[in-house]
Amino acid sequence: MITTSRFFKEKQYMWYKVRELQSKGLNKTQIGKHLGVDRSTVRRYLQMSREDFVRRRNSHRKYTLKLAGYEEYVRGTLEEYPYISAARIHDWLKECYPDFPKVCDKTVFNFVEKVRCKYGIGKKSEARIRRDYEKLPDTPYGEYAQADFGEKWMSAGNGRSTKVYFFAIVLARSRYKFTFFARRPFDTELAIYAHECAFEYFGGKPEKILYDQDRVLISRENLGDLMLTRKFQTFVREQHFQPVFCHKADPESKGKVENVVKYVKENFLVARVFRDIDSLNREALEWLERTGNGKV
Repeated sequence: MITTSRFFKEKQYMWYKVRELQSKGLNKTQIGKHLGVDRSTVRRYLQMSREDFVRRRNSHRKYTLKLAGYEEYVRGTLEEYPYISAARIHDWLKECYPDFPKVCDKTVFNFVEKVRCKYGIGKKSEARIRRDYEKLPDTPYGEYAQADFGEKWMSAGNGRSTKVYFFAIVLARSRYKFTFFARRPFDTELAIYAHECAFEYFGGKPEKILYDQDRVLISRENLGDLMLTRKFQTFVREQHFQPVFCHKADPESKGKVENVVKYVKENFLVARVFRDIDSLNREALEWLERTGNGKV
């Protein structure tokens, strides 16, 4: 068991050690290698005065007391879902307890890590395929968005599972996002309805939307030109926006929405139990307001 007292003794030792090594002429990189921490951690300790350290310690104690009543919930959640992130637990706490105190993400992260250490609950990772995306320059607000489709198996209780399908769209500059769930794979008509829901949620529409070359929206290719499905072509003309399709060899160009799809799967959907599609969409809207767009 790691107590709060021991935790801060270790932090205090680190604070003094960083300053001692700096006084001996070591730079941040050298100090980091000596202590087994990265440069940003060294920099943070160097920027922290003794008064700052004491204030943070007292603040941590105060918030630890505030969160103590949620220890059993966090413990039970970690034991059932050891791979789950502190950010997801934070969202669940706010969802399950309307009076959950307003604390920063770092406070919850530290509390969750403390519970992990106290009860010996290691973090087991789910298998993931990592993809790297090249950062693109930001565009003016309202100019364009990125959209994509996703799917995921969910628990339906009593050992049953069901697959849900979803449409995700994100405004490229503001990162404001929306998602819509369905029980069946998307066809053009359902995709159009999801767009309409998104435009209503945003209170407007972007000038351009970037997509994959998806059969839901494209009927065929004619000498290099992409031909939209009849219904989607009509929708685009009525709504006055320009669809843009990324090259098949360059899917990374829509990395923002790929990250949103991943975020929906790993934050909103992870370990959530499916009841019915209307409830799932209602819960998704609540999650967007609370967490998905909470910091946008």
